Amino acid sequence: MYHPWLGHLGPILGSVGQIPDNPQQPLLIPLFTRWSREHAAAGIFRIWAFNPYRLAFARISVTVFGPDLVRQLLESPTASKKLVKDTRVFAVAEAVVGSSLLALNDTPQWKHQRKLTAPAFHVTVLEHACRVATDLLHKTVFAEWDKAGPTVSVEAAEWSNRLATEVLGIVAFSHSFGGLAVYQQHAAIREETLYDTYQALLTTMASRLRSISLLLSYLPTKENLEFNRHSRRLSRVIQEIIQERLQNETAVTTTSTTSSSSSSSSNSPDTKKDLLSRLLLRDENGERLTLPYLHGNVRMFLFAGHDTTASTLAYALWELATQPETQERLRKEVDELFESLPDGEQPTYKQYMQLRYLDAVVKETLRLHAPAGIARRAAEDITLNKGDRTFVIPKDASVYVFPLYTHLSKEAWEDRPETFVPERFLDEQDAAAAGGARQSSKTQTKTPWFPFSVGPRNCLGQSLANAELKTIISQIIRRYTVRPSKGAAEPIPILLLTIKPHQVLLDFERRPLV
Repeated sequence: MYHPWLGHLGPILGSVGQIPDNPQQPLLIPLFTRWSREHAAAGIFRIWAFNPYRLAFARISVTVFGPDLVRQLLESPTASKKLVKDTRVFAVAEAVVGSSLLALNDTPQWKHQRKLTAPAFHVTVLEHACRVATDLLHKTVFAEWDKAGPTVSVEAAEWSNRLATEVLGIVAFSHSFGGLAVYQQHAAIREETLYDTYQALLTTMASRLRSISLLLSYLPTKENLEFNRHSRRLSRVIQEIIQERLQNETAVTTTSTTSSSSSSSSNSPDTKKDLLSRLLLRDENGERLTLPYLHGNVRMFLFAGHDTTASTLAYALWELATQPETQERLRKEVDELFESLPDGEQPTYKQYMQLRYLDAVVKETLRLHAPAGIARRAAEDITLNKGDRTFVIPKDASVYVFPLYTHLSKEAWEDRPETFVPERFLDEQDAAAAGGARQSSKTQTKTPWFPFSVGPRNCLGQSLANAELKTIISQIIRRYTVRPSKGAAEPIPILLLTIKPHQVLLDFERRPLV
């Protein structure tokens, strides 16, 4: 249903105000899910606001979700080369992704940045992430939960966000965001943390994406002035950390007395093994990221790393809580790993990666609740074909691909696509060992699964996200039994800068022997 002038604005605006306690958040994801089902046979649908042929500020967007159409769009050179960054989206997100490779089109500059940035996700950083997540859980989270009694009730969406931000802050540049600190009872009198600053930026950017015109963001309103203040603070903190690291590097180089020790201090075994130390390394030609791009990519990794990881973690815990058999099957695997280690020793990154059922749980969570979307603009008309049908995406149209909808497509996953079944990611022998009664009827290893995007622009941080998720889930399942809180409802997905659950209410009951 649409109006000849307003287009699809009616049903979109009609979705506002249906989320409990959050009337400003539109229920776009449930609405888009319904539209994807209505257009399942085509695998594509169009949305427009205002009449595109009569009003200059009208907007047209096309959402592509059919597996074959997505492949053509993202993997075919003919179609993919006609896709460029959606300037509106990246203008809104400039405060966290500006001057980073995420904001660049496929240019030589982007390729150069990608080359310099990719080695940063070395196994030393991944091992560091596992240790950081483990330390934060035991020294901060678990300590507080255990004080509350044998069972603690947690709103896991907010908690996961705070934990992921803190992990990324330390892993990225060894700096605490303060998100897990225990605050004074009256929030109005406590000091603003860097976590508060960062969340305020993300909230305002999500609000701007829903506005008709970006020009409103330049007005001297209270919200815009606060946004600018938060942006300056985040930039100042990151800049100070980078400058301090560079000064330390220069000091080490200056005081060195041998040629072998005159290289960059980032190469020293004593240097912190965070992401920034890896980003400061020079390549074989002696090149590294310039200061603006170094600054931009640190901010970008913080945003891209914490937001999607937090959403996936919250959803994974919900799925495990609502499926006790799956939780017990995973706990058995996790317990076997922990009990094979010497007393007091924690698993390593490589040991977490060898847990096959845990890997299946994470993959199935990302299939069913893929948090990220792909936003582009058509630089030219793009033609896609499906059977005897031809679809033309017009020049300048916004083009969106949400892996979530492709993953839920029966064309992609014939076996219960809307049901959480980790066994679908195990081969037949693994699935039988894990519990043949829930084994998928069809091994679908070639079925579309791309929560981290596809092709040369796939997510650089997917190994880091896996390290965090598997560490945190394992540590929680080892120590607690997770259940939905009394009266807890199915989490409602909302679209901010990514897709995330509005609220995830869980109880964590301490296991007696752990």
